[in-house]
Amino acid sequence: MSGYVYILTNPSFRDDWVKIGKSSRPVNVRSKELDNTAVPLPFDIYAVMKTEKYNEAEKQIHDLIDLVNPSMRIRKGREFFNVTPEKALSIFEKCAMTLDDAEITIVKESHENPFLNDQIETAVSSEHKSRKPKSAESFTEEYHLESKPDDIKMLYGELKRQISALDNTSIVPKKQCINFQNSREKSFCYLILYKQCIKLVLNMKRGTLDDPDNITNDISNLGHWGQGDYRVDIYNTDDIEKIMKLVKQAYDFANSIK
Repeated sequence: MSGYVYILTNPSFRDDWVKIGKSSRPVNVRSKELDNTAVPLPFDIYAVMKTEKYNEAEKQIHDLIDLVNPSMRIRKGREFFNVTPEKALSIFEKCAMTLDDAEITIVKESHENPFLNDQIETAVSSEHKSRKPKSAESFTEEYHLESKPDDIKMLYGELKRQISALDNTSIVPKKQCINFQNSREKSFCYLILYKQCIKLVLNMKRGTLDDPDNITNDISNLGHWGQGDYRVDIYNTDDIEKIMKLVKQAYDFANSIK
């Protein structure tokens, strides 16, 4: 069963103070429970991560903050941290990359905005899907290429050209990655763009890929974007011929699925 890890702010706190906690119930319910005589104003929901591994996610986030700077925890054993909501969200995003089901909703709810309070009932209710910052249809290649350096843009262009040369392929940008699908809309590989490199995930189960050059990483036990147990970290076009042989295997496997 999914639960939630949340970032809460409070108008009575400093701007760089947040509460990072977890709940098995909708976060709007939890935030209202915290509105008691101990705080002068209600909490605002800044962001929510939904995942089945919410206990592990909260611990990972707390441990990471403590590791970076133990003094950022305002009081030992408590869930209040001396960090801006924006930096806390960045930590959430890094944690989400290690989970295969994490979904982050940026809420920025204010208790002074009743319309937005109505929205949050839907956004974090366990009876509804979490509200996304953008609709699935609005994610584009440009969205992924935004702010990326020119060498990464050029590398993506070459990968796109060669993968698209396979018969009847289509490109489907999603929030976290760019999917490449066959004619039956089965994704056979995924590209995740970073400023330093492009990560290629191949939709092949562990033990089914022939990788004679040993250029893939086994990610079968790691949380990651896309489906499949193999990943190649691509920094330039040097190994693109070898990489395309692996992509072709994933493409052929997707086409073989009835």
